[in-house]
Amino acid sequence: MLIVEDDENFSVWLASIARRLGLTVATASNGVEALKKLEAAHFDLLISDFEMPRKDGLALIAEVRANPETSGLYAVMLTAHDELSVKVAALTL
Repeated sequence: MLIVEDDENFSVWLASIARRLGLTVATASNGVEALKKLEAAHFDLLISDFEMPRKDGLALIAEVRANPETSGLYAVMLTAHDELSVKVAALTL
């Protein structure tokens, strides 16, 4: 599992929960770093924040879907945004 979150405390907390569930976890602090990790290793699940520096969660998932090697990766977006357009865009990707 790859967790992409720019808030270090939240990233550590999510990773800790996932590890307690027996998952192998890697983390990235932004979409650019996440894409590099996705090129270097195989992941079954991507959990991404929406708002991040350098490349936001929507742009990250769009690139993941556009790449034939990662297009089937399960992706979940976490956000505190309440905007319907953001939710629809994330679900569409």
